[in-house]
Amino acid sequence: MSTQPAELLQAAKLLSIGEPFLAERTATAGLRRYPDHGRLLQVRGIARHYLLHVGPAISDLEAAMTLVPLDPLAVWCLADAYENQHRTELARPLVRWLVHRADCPQRLFPRVARMLTRLGEDEAALQAWEHLDLLQPNDASTLFEMAYLMSRLGYSPRVVLPRLQRAMELDPAEISYRVQYAVMELTLGQSDIGKRILLDLTAERVACPHLATRIARALETIERPDRATAWWRRSIELARDPGYVVE
Repeated sequence: MSTQPAELLQAAKLLSIGEPFLAERTATAGLRRYPDHGRLLQVRGIARHYLLHVGPAISDLEAAMTLVPLDPLAVWCLADAYENQHRTELARPLVRWLVHRADCPQRLFPRVARMLTRLGEDEAALQAWEHLDLLQPNDASTLFEMAYLMSRLGYSPRVVLPRLQRAMELDPAEISYRVQYAVMELTLGQSDIGKRILLDLTAERVACPHLATRIARALETIERPDRATAWWRRSIELARDPGYVVE
């Protein structure tokens, strides 16, 4: 077996400790000696992606793909770079492929699942979250994401509710879980449970304008316009806050 260039080992280590700038420089030095080394191109492409150098990252990763099989992280970086350039027709098959790759690391699945959701691939996103649920059961955020996608895909509220309830039990401080649970209870006609959850919420605990809007709309459905008005005001106030960042 051939010895890997020292620059490849150094660049990979630098990436692993959160030094993409130094990793890019090290990989570039290696590529001066080995211009067609697929692994060096892959590492530099990942580093450039982390540095938000989207075009160069795509060039490196596309070139690497013609020379070596890309690692799962490199595939995700390439898909993410394509998405950033609005080339979703190229991002979609790459990220769908990752769901079925046996070597895709656990830490990458949330990013894969969320990208699939952004791309409108709800079924594949749900598969990713279900896979993650098998790897790390009783994770509140995973259960919530599964419930959210099941709801979007038209699953019965009676199938969705147990996951939301478990997410609430695991992380009772997370407001968004309680709001979604209340809305689902209202959908099932369980107005007393839904009302109690909604009326117990306090505005100062909500820092997201979209969640405040969701609460306002839910309060309107239970005919509490006084409380709904207060939440509409909270939504507008949060949206105008210069410190609020749209994700």
